[in-house]
Amino acid sequence: MLFRSYLITGSFFEAMHSEEEFIPNIKLDLELDKQVNFLSLKFQFIGTITTICYRCADPIEIPIEINENLYFNISDSEKSNEDEDVLYLSTSDYEIDISQFVYEFIMVSIPMKRVHLSDSEGNSRCNSETIKLLEKNKPKSIDPRWEVLNKLKNEN
Repeated sequence: MLFRSYLITGSFFEAMHSEEEFIPNIKLDLELDKQVNFLSLKFQFIGTITTICYRCADPIEIPIEINENLYFNISDSEKSNEDEDVLYLSTSDYEIDISQFVYEFIMVSIPMKRVHLSDSEGNSRCNSETIKLLEKNKPKSIDPRWEVLNKLKNEN
């Protein structure tokens, strides 16, 4: 069994040509278990990603905690990927590029809606001045096209 730790930083996402704008500070603990015809990789990610709140545009720190496994069957026979949890490697392969897996594991764990969570009393942690400004500039009347949809929403 082999164990390694890595620090995932912004340079990793630049190398992956990510269009996301955030500052990652994530520790990856990777455990490799190699058997005769089988390889197991266990990923444990712990850290944070700092990005911009979609509501108030202030910095927001999103905790990242991921545990994932990858399994590889080592064989020269052509197999169809019937089991999508098991990947296949040739016996002549001597290295595996896991960067795409690492990138996808992290990206899937980041919420689509990146906003400050509410506190224990239900109050928003967003910048109150920005929220007041948004409320002040909110349109007073609703577009008539949306009123029909709101009626349907309220009926159900």
